[in-house]
Amino acid sequence: MGIPGLLNGDCFAGPCYRANSDALAEPLPPSVPALAVYSRLDRIAPWHLCQDPSAECVEIRSSHTAMGLHPDFYRTIRPTLASWAASDEHAAVPA
Repeated sequence: MGIPGLLNGDCFAGPCYRANSDALAEPLPPSVPALAVYSRLDRIAPWHLCQDPSAECVEIRSSHTAMGLHPDFYRTIRPTLASWAASDEHAAVPA
């Protein structure tokens, strides 16, 4: 089962699964910015499960499959991404 060389049964039920599940359950470090976009109209991902406590959570009105194409999605994330980009300009890594 799985994709040869990428996923196997261990990724769905074994130690690999448990390690990844544990890592995903940990909160993000405060230095890692995160934005969680959710929709109450989403019939695939329950909206309340998309609200990560480590993220800035924003709601848009869209279906699950249309979310990445919805203009409100981009209007919603633009200010946050611009803010992150501006703060990164001041923390440039020396070459």
